[in-house]
Amino acid sequence: MGASPILSNRLLVAYPEHTKLFNYTTEATSTSPRIQSRHMNSAEDNGIDYSMLQSRLGYKLRRAQMVYFDVFFEACAREGITPGLFSILAIIYHNPGLTQTAVSVALDVDRSAMVAAIDKLEGMEVVERRKSKNDRRSYALYLTEKGRTFTERLNQKVVAGEQEFTTFMSDAEREGLLDILDRIIEARKK
Repeated sequence: MGASPILSNRLLVAYPEHTKLFNYTTEATSTSPRIQSRHMNSAEDNGIDYSMLQSRLGYKLRRAQMVYFDVFFEACAREGITPGLFSILAIIYHNPGLTQTAVSVALDVDRSAMVAAIDKLEGMEVVERRKSKNDRRSYALYLTEKGRTFTERLNQKVVAGEQEFTTFMSDAEREGLLDILDRIIEARKK
């Protein structure tokens, strides 16, 4: 697709079930336009009254997600991959032999988008499809040796970016935030 990385990563996060944006361009840039413009989106800089939004949990979660996603996106882009593809690699890394459908369900991604994503990862020679032992109509997914090495290296970069990003939080605050986010996610499933 010809979509820009910034537009695409927003759509992928906001509407993963409606998009096939796993193969958008990942050009490593020092700062994205959103990072450059973020400083204009504060009351001190633009004189806009945000008072009604400042106490809205959804607004704060979305703003925080956008800030963090830039860090995650840039760590992945330096390796020529998208956060969506990284998520697939991470699931396969820890769960070798899952079917495409199982990975799709695990990540809450449309199955047709998953096919295109796996095609891309196969083209990069980091994932391989093998006939499933349990269902001859399905393919099981495995990382190649190159894929294992690539995923481990990429994970180290994502972790380093996250650690750099979260220096303002103590370990206990980070764990507390993760716990709260897990509870929000689980509450929506009920």
